[in-house]
Amino acid sequence: MKKLLLAAELPEEAIQRLNQVFDVTIIPKNDISASSLLRGAAGAHAVICEPSVKLEELVINVLAPTCNIISVCGNEYLNIDMEAVAKTKIFVCTADRVVSDSIADMIFALVFAAGRKVIEGNDYVRLGRFNGLCPNNLLGDDISLQTLGMVGAGTLSKAVCARAKAFNMKVLYASENEDTELDKMKAKRVSLDDLFAFSDYITLHGEYVVSASNFNLMKNNSILINAVSADLVDQQALINAIAQGKLNGAALDVYSKECAKKLAGYDNCILTPHMGSATVKKHTLMINDSIKNVLDYFDGKMPQGIINNK
Repeated sequence: MKKLLLAAELPEEAIQRLNQVFDVTIIPKNDISASSLLRGAAGAHAVICEPSVKLEELVINVLAPTCNIISVCGNEYLNIDMEAVAKTKIFVCTADRVVSDSIADMIFALVFAAGRKVIEGNDYVRLGRFNGLCPNNLLGDDISLQTLGMVGAGTLSKAVCARAKAFNMKVLYASENEDTELDKMKAKRVSLDDLFAFSDYITLHGEYVVSASNFNLMKNNSILINAVSADLVDQQALINAIAQGKLNGAALDVYSKECAKKLAGYDNCILTPHMGSATVKKHTLMINDSIKNVLDYFDGKMPQGIINNK
């Protein structure tokens, strides 16, 4: 029986399913360390892990002689040393799952949290300060009739645009190419400079990397939203823009560690722990996808979520 290294928190039913096919070595969530991964990797033919598990070069080298596939219970693989993997026969797979709707929901959760000061209001009540009247410093902005700017087009932008239109927002988008579907949704394509100059909320979906020059164009009452990738914005430029008051705030689900440390000290910054696709339904589907990738491989089928070609 082939050995499977499991470094992910799966339902008991899923574990039982794997036990029927593999000799499963489980690394408990509270013991996922480099040393435990090295011990479990020896002789493993397959790995199922969460995106947060770091599979660095040493672990990959131990896996290399026997391992055929690493399957991630998510759609990211940033913690896997792909350069080390490239020297092996190992396939790496992610959960090939469309998460645009979940991320669009998260973007709008951030829009409302920032625009209506939801976090500050929650803290105000929990600290026992509420006396029946909302204080003036918690007055937020109306969301409807505001302008939402989307940096990038594509599937996610369409999902975000649909939600914005439901709240009667004006929608702008900046993209190298015209998106006819967004045009039909009454979103207006503009230059990147105009998008930053005229938007009240700006959400990043790809195509461009936001720099200091972009922040210099923003209205001082505008809010930056990012739930896609920290790489879409110059992290130091964002820190500087917040410190200098060049925008009203930021609501971020993705960021560098250094950026998070710096922005955590600002009341006008919301930081969430990469929750964009973290819904019960999507999590369950991703677990099923990760298991299916492994079972398909050993059944002679090409896994759907493969990200590297051997």
